[in-house]
Order: sequence, then structure tokens, then C-alpha cells
Amino acid sequence: MSAEDEDEIDQVAQLRRLGIGLVVGGLLFGTLSVVGPVAAVGGALLGLGIVVWYEEYTTQRTVGIGLGIGLVGLFGVLNAPLSFGFTPLEIAVFAVVSGIADYLLAPAYERVRASGERASRR
Repeated sequence: MSAEDEDEIDQVAQLRRLGIGLVVGGLLFGTLSVVGPVAAVGGALLGLGIVVWYEEYTTQRTVGIGLGIGLVGLFGVLNAPLSFGFTPLEIAVFAVVSGIADYLLAPAYERVRASGERASRR
């Protein structure tokens, strides 16, 4: 095993971490948007996502959880000025459902990707 292989991030774990981040972001967004303005909650989640992303990247060389939280925050921030028309509850439910699906389907995605790479080598 080469040094490059050891540094490579496990794609299934990375996708699962993204799913966890989406679920955490969705739950936080849904809960906090009840007590505060949606744009402010989105901004706070975006900031939290950046902090978690930085911490993940510097310690474990992954970005999944922070990226998921940040994406939910970004969508919350952009929802109001761009008039996407989603309620905070719809954003939260979509993020949680997407995160669960991402977590569960990560191994299938990796199998599809690996079979595509094998087919391209033929």
C-alpha cells in the first residue's frame, strides 16, 4: 500500500459523514427557526458549518459533517432573498430526509463508482 492510498479518504465514510451533517443541520435548522429569524438561523448554521469543516479538515482530513451543516445554513440564508418559497419546516425535513438517504445509499454509490472504474479500464 502506497502513501497515497493511506491518505485517500474512504468515499463511503465521507458520504456518510455528509449525511450526518445534513441530518444535524436539518434538526438544528428546524428547531432554531422556531425561535429566531430564518436568515439569522441560516447564517448561524453556515458559520457553524465552516467551523466544523475547518476542525474536521485539520484533524481528520474530512469535510462531511461541516459541509452538510453549512449547506443547510446556506440554503436557509438564500431562501428569503431569492424567494425559493420553502418554509423552515420544509427545509428542515428535506435536509433530514436527504441526509438519511445519503447515509444509507453511500455504499451503493461506491459500488456503482467502482464498477464504472473497472469498466473504463477494459
